[in-house]
Amino acid sequence: LPAMTVFLAWAMRNYPMNVKVHAAITKPILSATQTIKVVNDGGNPDLAAKILAAANEDMLPALAKAMPGAMESPYFGYWLQELVWDKPDDRLKIVAVNSIMPVEGMIHVDQYRRFIGYQLAGEYRDATYGFLAVHEPHIDPVLGESVLQRLMPIWYRATKSMENADAIERKASGIQLIMQIMQGVTFDDNNGGTVNYDDLARQWMNAAASGNSVLLPGMAFPKEAIDRNPELAKVKLIEWDRFDWGNQGPNLEAHLSRKRGLDVDICGVWGVSERAVMEADKGGMGTSDAEVHSKVITCISEHWHARTCQQWDDQATGRWLAANFGNTKVKLQTVASPLADPQQTYLQSLVTTIAQGPNTGAEFLANVDQRGLLDRTETPMVSEEDAAAAQEKAKADAEKQQQAANDAKTKQLTAMKGNNPATGDVK
Repeated sequence: LPAMTVFLAWAMRNYPMNVKVHAAITKPILSATQTIKVVNDGGNPDLAAKILAAANEDMLPALAKAMPGAMESPYFGYWLQELVWDKPDDRLKIVAVNSIMPVEGMIHVDQYRRFIGYQLAGEYRDATYGFLAVHEPHIDPVLGESVLQRLMPIWYRATKSMENADAIERKASGIQLIMQIMQGVTFDDNNGGTVNYDDLARQWMNAAASGNSVLLPGMAFPKEAIDRNPELAKVKLIEWDRFDWGNQGPNLEAHLSRKRGLDVDICGVWGVSERAVMEADKGGMGTSDAEVHSKVITCISEHWHARTCQQWDDQATGRWLAANFGNTKVKLQTVASPLADPQQTYLQSLVTTIAQGPNTGAEFLANVDQRGLLDRTETPMVSEEDAAAAQEKAKADAEKQQQAANDAKTKQLTAMKGNNPATGDVK
């Protein structure tokens, strides 16, 4: 296996199956939200509420900027980002977050292997100006563990397999025509020009490859010479044969089968079920089966999300508190929003059942702010005046239709009463 380098890690990061699995885990995190809560008000609820409001305003936007970079840590084991602090108003806050490539920054630790700072472009900066997201910190609290290190054997086999498949595709395949001619033989065409059989043979070969019929001369000597010496008829001017290169299709099918197997192994290294990632490719998975396999990815995503929020609090939130509220005992915690909420799913299904019930639907709608619901779902709405006018028109049209139906029924009953065969009263 090749030695792991940063440049090799980037190549492995861009391998399609790694991109697919990483996206399945991290995209829900990047589309999720975070909240901040007070875990200890320090005996001063009013001050805690003030600090919480300031933290929501200052720290959540900064965390949103840092989250995409933090999701790169599974690839490299860690991901370092520069925190730019400024004081645009009455508080010191993080105004920018910049990723530092693994080859750009040198991390510094103390004797207890704690992150204390980094060196960038020859300049040392302490940990206040950095956010270090670490993947699997229980393996190493600073460098973490790269998933790519475990993927190396599988990725190496996959790339070699693709190289072999490319070589197979360049090999000749199928049946090829072989033509042998007597060299140095020429003849004069109808225009008096001299034609070489070498050039003519190439034309015959091209015609045969195109599926056209070819008429080849059989004897090397003219008919008059053969009449004088019949043994000359055994000398052929042109002989042809065919060569079978074989079918390369089975070899390519074997490559595809091997690639599918290696993709399954890649999913296994990431810790996810290959069916959850490749269900769209494989097909045939039922809804319940898909939900079971997707729960594994959801659990991994929530774990990564919560771990990043904790590392953010340990490094950034604590320093923000110390800089702006140095004497407070208030403690804050950044909470990752759940990516899957079974209780919310149950409540939504319960509401749907009640709304569709024949005995409860009308009462349910009477308690719902329908315009608020439409606004929440971003449904285009007309003004309340236009809506009221449309309702009045619909009501008037319904009354007209009902009146027309009643008049038609009255006429029908009247006609039936006037034509009574039993009494002979027929009009």
